[in-house]
Amino acid sequence: MGMFGVENCHFLQQWRYTYPLLEDAGLETWAVDILGWGFSDLDLFSLSSLCVERLPPCDVKSKRGGMVENVFFVMLNYFHGMVKMLFEPSHFDLSHFSFLISFGNPTLRSQRYLVGPSLGAAVAIDFAVNYSEVIDKLVMIDASVYSEGTGNSVNLPRTVAYAGVYILKSIPVRLYANFLAFNHMTLDTWWDWTKIGRLHCLFPWWEDATVDFIISRGYNVTLQIEQVKQKTLIIWGENDQIISNKLGVRPHGELPNAIICQIPDCGHLPHVEKPSKVRGLKL
Repeated sequence: MGMFGVENCHFLQQWRYTYPLLEDAGLETWAVDILGWGFSDLDLFSLSSLCVERLPPCDVKSKRGGMVENVFFVMLNYFHGMVKMLFEPSHFDLSHFSFLISFGNPTLRSQRYLVGPSLGAAVAIDFAVNYSEVIDKLVMIDASVYSEGTGNSVNLPRTVAYAGVYILKSIPVRLYANFLAFNHMTLDTWWDWTKIGRLHCLFPWWEDATVDFIISRGYNVTLQIEQVKQKTLIIWGENDQIISNKLGVRPHGELPNAIICQIPDCGHLPHVEKPSKVRGLKL
């Protein structure tokens, strides 16, 4: 079984509890940080206000393309040099995936899961629809998939957008976000997760990438939900204070082939609060 994890902050921040359980269960698990989020490759650009023109686009299309490149090279590496090919980034497409999938380990050809928590679920839907032959099954955790992109924020002057993004990474806002995200948390854990959760915001390119994403309209996958062909597992923390229960269970009625598993006494991040329960769920 191959599992691609997608996230809009750093993979190891949120999956550090569940990842070892997946590995112990013999699941080959790959982490994919999305372009402009997490600890993605944008740090290679060493961006600053003096060289912002070097920032690649961070819209949905570019994020999808970046994910294709990352997953491709992870799969290429997985075959331990069995396939000795190198494609230019601009040439990545589904045929390269099909080539790799038809090669090597037969398990990879039959079981490929894509897992997306929160906004990562929108990323997963977008990828699964555009590359349906690559992904066999989909897992969404407390999915945020019904927002219509970034809304009116696309019309903000850049100076205002930058001011908003600066506030977004502030400690008070991050403290409040963690207060909403978790069902039960000690003061020490609350402070610990606040510091960990804002690490990716401290990269020199983060503000530029986030503003670019905002003015590009962001993810709007509402019309793509019914196009998902894969069998889907919806995991929902019953005490989620960020996504309403109505929106949390709504995909179950709209996805053609979905089951839902609700986790009691759990907030927005079941894979952090209840990793053993998430590991035990089956699709």
